[in-house]
Amino acid sequence: MEAAELKRIPFLSAVPLEELEPWAAVATSTQVERRDSLTVSGDGDLSLGLLTRGLVVLCVASFADETRMTGIVDPAQCFNIECLHPRARATQSAYALTAAEVIHVPGEDVRQSVRRGGVLASLLAGFAAGRMAEITDDLVRATTLDVRARAAVALLRLSDRLETRNIPLTQEQLSGLVGTRRETLALILGALRNEEIIDTRYRMIKILDRERLVEASRNGYPTCIDNAAPVPLTGESCL
Repeated sequence: MEAAELKRIPFLSAVPLEELEPWAAVATSTQVERRDSLTVSGDGDLSLGLLTRGLVVLCVASFADETRMTGIVDPAQCFNIECLHPRARATQSAYALTAAEVIHVPGEDVRQSVRRGGVLASLLAGFAAGRMAEITDDLVRATTLDVRARAAVALLRLSDRLETRNIPLTQEQLSGLVGTRRETLALILGALRNEEIIDTRYRMIKILDRERLVEASRNGYPTCIDNAAPVPLTGESCL
């Protein structure tokens, strides 16, 4: 792979070509289809995941054998940032939400980039710190907001991330982001639909009234901790 190909990835667009040369020598590209598994929770010896196109969904499985969706990754982000620690294992599973092209960079080569310093090292460190802030923000939101407000936050976040008011998710997938049972979420979405704030269709939720949805979030969006979390968290925003 050529360094110029890596630089065309939105997450890496600000990185000088010379800093991408070591990655170009070891990076591999994989074409995946919707629902293909990319990373399984607990995997060791992780590779950093980057996208040239498509979307990846992150999920966490509980001991109760329930799987919860925790986020969506697009080409302006990366996944498996845990690879920055040599002994860390994957905390989340990653699946293709759409057909996608995934670029994998071995974890050891990613860690070497941090040791060398430069723009790429700053980007990786900034993204890791941003993810920590996002996780903390999500924890506060989960313990201070009711289900209706969390559902509104999830829909607003997805709308901004995907740049559309049509959210291509099922209620089961969305319940993972909200952190509630699908049956409870269905009641909440039904109420929002009756208020003409959203519309629900097969595998699709459409935002009809964004302003009222923001009100329903009860100041939970974009952050809950006095703007502590970067919005949006992308390669560009990390530098």
